[in-house]
Amino acid sequence: VPKAGAGVLADPRTCPTAIATAVSTGRRLLSSRSEMQQMLVPSPRCAEPVCNHLDAPNEPLDGVGAQDTAEHRRLLALIVDRVQAGPPKLDCSTLNELERAILTLPVRDAALALAVTDLRDGAELLWRELTRRLQKQGRASAATMLAHLHYIGGEGAYAGVALDAALAADPSWSLAGLLDRALRNGMRPNTLWEMIDDSYRAAAELGVVIPNPTLRAVG
Repeated sequence: VPKAGAGVLADPRTCPTAIATAVSTGRRLLSSRSEMQQMLVPSPRCAEPVCNHLDAPNEPLDGVGAQDTAEHRRLLALIVDRVQAGPPKLDCSTLNELERAILTLPVRDAALALAVTDLRDGAELLWRELTRRLQKQGRASAATMLAHLHYIGGEGAYAGVALDAALAADPSWSLAGLLDRALRNGMRPNTLWEMIDDSYRAAAELGVVIPNPTLRAVG
């Protein structure tokens, strides 16, 4: 969170997005940093007797071939489906697929658009669950997506906690570093809408429909 004089972002308990969410969903607004951090404490990856965990790729994937495009379309569609399904109940196989999805750059970039749609709450739950259950690059990517969602909604304190988790998991995670610097420098949330335009273009190129934006620009 930026220091005094470096810019100020909205209190997550009083920003328009938080108030609207609280009224419509009854979600309790967290009042302390420790409460926020508790929500991102790592949990066991898989409760199944035999976990079929596959090691995540060492680097984000950004293939551009025809086969890559088809695979990216499938992975983005999987994310949208899981977000629409409500509170995530992820078996080992689905968790592996979602980890691959958020480590595939065109898919991740497109999925960021969910933060400004009616699917925002579902995306928040999924990103948080993935943050808790994944490690290393997977945790870094999920936490960064969660931070982006909170940042663009004007919830600067929540975004800061998520970015701390992302950078602790992988200090070199580039998008986390970019958002962290922006947050600490007091960059207003409305500046992130340029990224949202790119996200919709990425989704359109993959042939996956992301709902139209319903979140108004904050700040």
